[in-house]
Amino acid sequence: MRGRVRTGLDTIGEAIRRPAAASERARQVVEMLRGKSIGVLTNPSGRGSDGRSTATVLSGIPGARIAAFFAPEHGIAGLKGAGEHVGNELGPDGIPVYSLYGATRKPCPEMLSGIDAVVYDLQDAGVRFYTYLSTMGLCMEACAESGAAFIVLDRPNPIGGEVVEGPIVEPGFRSFVGQYPVPVRYALTPGEAASYLNQACSIGARLLIVPMEGWERRMWHSDTGLEWIPPSPGLPTPDSAAAYPATCLLEGTNVSYGRGTGRPFEMIGAPWMDGPRVAAGIRDRIPEFSAVPVSFTPAKSEYAGVECHGALIRVKGRRRFRAIEAGLVLVAMVREFYPGEFKFRPPAEGSRWHFDLLLGSGTPRAMLEAGSSPAEVVSSWAYGVDQFRRDSASHLLY
Repeated sequence: MRGRVRTGLDTIGEAIRRPAAASERARQVVEMLRGKSIGVLTNPSGRGSDGRSTATVLSGIPGARIAAFFAPEHGIAGLKGAGEHVGNELGPDGIPVYSLYGATRKPCPEMLSGIDAVVYDLQDAGVRFYTYLSTMGLCMEACAESGAAFIVLDRPNPIGGEVVEGPIVEPGFRSFVGQYPVPVRYALTPGEAASYLNQACSIGARLLIVPMEGWERRMWHSDTGLEWIPPSPGLPTPDSAAAYPATCLLEGTNVSYGRGTGRPFEMIGAPWMDGPRVAAGIRDRIPEFSAVPVSFTPAKSEYAGVECHGALIRVKGRRRFRAIEAGLVLVAMVREFYPGEFKFRPPAEGSRWHFDLLLGSGTPRAMLEAGSSPAEVVSSWAYGVDQFRRDSASHLLY
């Protein structure tokens, strides 16, 4: 199944060029932005089907002026590594680029001074610990405080809009990889997520969403007909984005998940692993993963410069795939195979275990260490998932 999806940016472009053919919401937003001062939260993934950037398209609105850019994690060029500091800079034509992953992660009043609306156009990963969701929510909070409108140009959830997984962020586990009380895999588009957060978290932003055309909830990115433009170096392909919610859980352990290679999140390994054994274990325990033995040497991150052995994996059977459960199975399997070598990464002084922050709860790690199966861990968050589905239903646009 393949579609011909048009993003929110595509429909805005049409409303500028051919208003009569565009959707009512796209025309409404274009009229609203005429003669206005605009901030743009984007990176290279904000690009239309015709190859034009978000800034280029918005610059075609009569009288509209881009007064500032806002950069999420990975920077305005989308090239900085995970966790790497992003600084303020000057962009084209001397327009300031304000970092939302540096000294501040929420726009301060000075950044929004004189701005009538902030336009959000980023390809997200559909996973709570991918930080663009936190950035979007905090920017909405700042706009609510300043009076600026917040406009989302909607894009696909690359791992579909059907499967909800993982615990809701619990009190005491809030962080930038879990800023808001949603499941790990939340099955919403950016526009739907903005609508949900605006109400559920009482943000109160003046929110407008420009929907996509042609997207269906069962679609993964490869079904959309859209080009994949990496939103960050760690997600270079749709395959890496598909595996990401599972293999990123290994970030909270001493196992490499392929960062620092050409296949981030598609490989797992360590110097003390046996590749054929691990690959066979993955095929046996996670039917939705293909797995073959591999050796690799990461250039950075865990085991930089050290040869690792493990498995190259790929998601198949996507509609049956339960990514967060698969990640728990990987962790439990490696822990079982290598009890003397495997470790959860210990917390820095005064902080939480990183594995716990990724999941937004200390329960899954505690259960695994107590001998619970991944299936038993999954059952621990079933009520929260069902409640989230009910609460978010009224915010679905597709």
